[in-house]
Amino acid sequence: MAAAEQRVEVDSEDIESTDFGSTCSDRRVYLKETLHFLRLTWPLLLGNTLEWYEFGVYSYVEHEIAENFFEGSSLGAWLGYAVTFIARPLGGIILGIIADHYGRKLSVNLSLGGMIVATVAQGCLPGKYFGGKFQGLGFGLLMIFRALQGLSAGGEIGAVTAYLMEVSPVQTLGMAVCMISIGSQTAWAFASALLAVLNQALGSEAMLVWGWRIPFLFSALPGALAMWGRNRIQETDVFLSEVRNDEGHKQQHVCKSIMELLIHYPVVLLIGILGVCCAATMWFAPPFWSINAVLGHLAASDALWVGLCCQLVGLAVTPVAGWFTDRYGVAMTTCVGAMYTTLVGFPAYLMLVVDSSRATAYLGVGLFFGIAQ
Repeated sequence: MAAAEQRVEVDSEDIESTDFGSTCSDRRVYLKETLHFLRLTWPLLLGNTLEWYEFGVYSYVEHEIAENFFEGSSLGAWLGYAVTFIARPLGGIILGIIADHYGRKLSVNLSLGGMIVATVAQGCLPGKYFGGKFQGLGFGLLMIFRALQGLSAGGEIGAVTAYLMEVSPVQTLGMAVCMISIGSQTAWAFASALLAVLNQALGSEAMLVWGWRIPFLFSALPGALAMWGRNRIQETDVFLSEVRNDEGHKQQHVCKSIMELLIHYPVVLLIGILGVCCAATMWFAPPFWSINAVLGHLAASDALWVGLCCQLVGLAVTPVAGWFTDRYGVAMTTCVGAMYTTLVGFPAYLMLVVDSSRATAYLGVGLFFGIAQ
């Protein structure tokens, strides 16, 4: 803990004494540091991308999931989707404790293993149109794997974020953290493109019976590569320093640690939690829920291409936001993003409700919400 506090103090002093304009003026140095950071952390980023990929796949095949496991109930399928989010806080607490007490590396490997199992297993479950006699078993296992996905994903993002911040130079912290958003947008763009191609190639009947399983099963390959890479990364110097400076680190009482966090940093925690809630709503509602609920009359392939457009726009904007953060600071970037979302979010939604044509879908979801992401 002492080492972590010392790093925060040193980083804060560096940030205060650094002229962001002069630091980022040397673009070659900034680019070099960013590329070095990517070479060091690619297994973390690839595994984190798989977390978001699964969320995207499930939402894009919500209709097939509903028909196979929920007797055609769209509400039931979305409630199944919600199971993952209910489990996420618990996973964040459990794997966060593991990350603090036993290392970031162990925590990120456990979370990735859980996500791989949960994602691939969902593609193997018996459903109404394949193994119909065991549909009830398939439904029960689906809920179990959705919960496992939530537990794993909840711990994944916290441990990965801690690792990225601890190994990144202070001058590229903004770009380092934005890699999580880049991973999510890459995952969702790939998921929507893959399913758009599958829908066009296989047709609705084949997708309903077995085609929806392909994206889940596909995740086994990049998942294995990410696990191989994560087993080769080193533990962060910050954690190793904490262990050396605190012999009782692993025996520290969990409840005491949480209470210290709540007592000493309540405002910071509140701002962070509310900020994440807003960001998560913008991540999930426009490209997933609105496509199904507001633009449901569009052909499946059209809706998926709209989702792809949204993610590609976000993918283009996010590195700019990371650079902007490194140049002008977190507060300015957060303020600009919040102002844009406030001014554009509701009008864009109204535009989709009033005119839900394909062109409006590309403009509202693809462009306006893509920039907000």
